[in-house]
This record gives sequence, C-alpha cells and structure tokens, in this order.
Amino acid sequence: MEVVPGRLPGKAPYRGTTMTGYQVPILRSRFPSPGRHPAHAEIYAHCKAFCEDVLHPIARTRYDTVRGTYPDTGAGYCSLIYPTGRTDQVKRLACFYSLWTFIDATRVLRTIQINREPLGPERYVDLRHANVAAPAMVTFIGYVRPELAGELLAAMRTGTCRTIERHLGTCWGIALDLALIDAGRANVDDWTTVDQVVRRGTPGGRQEAIDASVSWFHQAEQHLVAALAELATVHPAVSGAVRDIEAGTMTWIEESRRRGLRYDDPA
Repeated sequence: MEVVPGRLPGKAPYRGTTMTGYQVPILRSRFPSPGRHPAHAEIYAHCKAFCEDVLHPIARTRYDTVRGTYPDTGAGYCSLIYPTGRTDQVKRLACFYSLWTFIDATRVLRTIQINREPLGPERYVDLRHANVAAPAMVTFIGYVRPELAGELLAAMRTGTCRTIERHLGTCWGIALDLALIDAGRANVDDWTTVDQVVRRGTPGGRQEAIDASVSWFHQAEQHLVAALAELATVHPAVSGAVRDIEAGTMTWIEESRRRGLRYDDPA
C-alpha cells in the first residue's frame, strides 16, 4: 500500500494537533482487525473492578491520577488482540496489562533519555520490542488459547518467531511514538522517540524524520507479512493468532490516538 505522508486513504490530510503542527499520519495495519472479543463488556467490567480495588489506590499515592482509564487500556487492548481467547484468561490478562501500563516504560529507556546515551535504529529496535511487550503478547497466546500451547512452543523455538517479535515491536514502537508527537507529548521523550532516533542519523528537519519513520513502519510490517507467511507453512494457527495481535494493536493505537492517547476515557 502506498502511503502519502500526512494523508489517510480517501481522506483529507491528517495534520496532527495544534500542539505540534506536524503532519503525522495515522498508521494502519495491512491485516484486517477481527474486532473485539465477543465478551468484551464482561472483560471490561472485571478489569474495572480490579483497577478500582487494587490499582487506583496505588495510583492516587504516586505521580499518576485515576483519570487514567486503565480498564480501557487493559480490557480494550486485550479484547482486540485476543478476540478468540478464552474469556476467563483474557479477563486475567487484562488486569495484568493494566498494571503493566501503570509501570509503563522500561528503566533502560529512561536512563538513555536522562543521560543522552547513543541510540541508533538497531538499538532502538532491540529495546523497543521488549518495551512494548511484543514477546510477552506472543507468549500469552498459549495462555488465552491453551489449545495452541504446544504449537506455540514449537514455533517459539524457531528463529522466524524471534524475527516476528522484533518486527511487531518495531511497528508498535513507531506507531506509539508518532502518537506522542501528534498529542503534543513528544517533549516527554524527546531523545528516545523514533523520529529523534531517525533525525540524529539523517539530514533534514523533524517533519522529514517523521516521514522517514512512517516509511520505516511500512517496511517493518512488510517484513512481518513475509515472516508470518513463512511461519504459516508450519504453524498456521499461531501465525493467524499473531496476525490478530498486530491488527488489534494497530486498531487500538488508532482508536486511542483519535481520543487523545492511551489514557483518555473510551468514547
């Protein structure tokens, strides 16, 4: 799919918020989203009760606020990436992911940001794919769909699966970083966001770096398409489950970005 920077297919240019003025296109996956889990309302209610009982009391005593809708992050995200998972397992995983969101970024990335340590594209990928929990989300396929546990274990022994996790992490990291720019929050991580990583290694201004980051996303997802096709020749069910994770993640990022980033109340 050809992507014109700053333009959505069939729509007027998406120019970002007035807080930035940059053209930051919304990134969409090549894979169609299967939609939310059929028991999403039940999953959300369970996660909301957990957050009110366990997470919000902690958040009130820290830097965070209970304005953050962790149930939407946990339940909304897990319902999108595991649409065929067993309901009870997805419920528990939604609670776990709400806590993961509260913990947020890795200490390694924060240390790099504070110390202005060198951070090029390769190291960015090395750190970001773990930071956005790509390996964990693939591993949890065996938890939410135990009938695939054996096939998943075999798939995870292959180099193809590790390659897939890196491509997933690259796609998600780029999409989330660009969402930060669009929301006017890029100054929070102005050393470790993908456009700054690209900008330090290439000539041009920030808009050119954003455009290059968009191209990098589409290249990474094209590599993901090829790797998933290779995996499907031996482990088709796992390949399909990973496609759901990619499609669901990109759908969640787009929906969240249109609301104003991850922690705003669901529409």
